[in-house]
Amino acid sequence: MRRRIAVALATILVAGAAAACSDPPAEPPTATAAAPPTTSTASAGKVTITLRAVGCRDCAITAYATLDGKVRSLGERLTSQGFPSWALRASQTKGMAFTVADLSTSSTSRARTAIVMQYQGIKPGSPMNDARASKQTRGTYCWGGAKSSTLMTVKVGKAKDSSDDAPRLLAYADLMRSGYGDYLRATDGVLTVTRDPRCPAR
Repeated sequence: MRRRIAVALATILVAGAAAACSDPPAEPPTATAAAPPTTSTASAGKVTITLRAVGCRDCAITAYATLDGKVRSLGERLTSQGFPSWALRASQTKGMAFTVADLSTSSTSRARTAIVMQYQGIKPGSPMNDARASKQTRGTYCWGGAKSSTLMTVKVGKAKDSSDDAPRLLAYADLMRSGYGDYLRATDGVLTVTRDPRCPAR
């Protein structure tokens, strides 16, 4: 009897020692946090429109978009602070318009000139210069838009009969763009605006 009890105790001791030496149970896996969205994902669907203004180091360029029949300013940018640029949805670029004002003039009028996207009768992609632009009589400031980010070079200079008291700027895309909407009367190639430029509803 005593022998049976001793054998049973020995068996229990050996089992306990084996359990103590065994590896502890594995911890359950922890959930991995989702990675934050990348910049490209966060800005998906938007394009950047950048203007390179040649001939105007101290100008203010303002972009406009006609959305739901209303003209909305997208903000003013100063050429002295780098290339003006705006970010918006590609679908909103159709009907964009830009105005430019020369900040270096001493005149208090600071008349705004619309940047011509296309002169009537001039095909998109055609190069333009001051001599040719000053002979144009009709043009549009409404842009046909872009499907991707775009860098557009525009030329800005003094128009004919421009003076410090009555400054007039000649401003146009150096390569004609696809215009949108009606062609307006241009005096010596200049489209002067007295209010925010409106483009036809898309």
